[in-house]
Amino acid sequence: MKTVRVESARDMLRAVEAALPADVGIFAAAVADWRTADAGEQKLKKDGSGPPKLALVENPDILATISN
Repeated sequence: MKTVRVESARDMLRAVEAALPADVGIFAAAVADWRTADAGEQKLKKDGSGPPKLALVENPDILATISN
């Protein structure tokens, strides 16, 4: 068994694609369906204007992509 550490769904998709071809794939859990459109590099500080607006985009469907 080999462990490949990833931090995002896009990283996981690339890691799965890099491991192909494979005789068997076991997909035990799903990653988040959504992610922020623009991930920040640092903490968002409170400025009194309320919560920031978050734009979301879909993460890739890894199982659907690989099964095709």
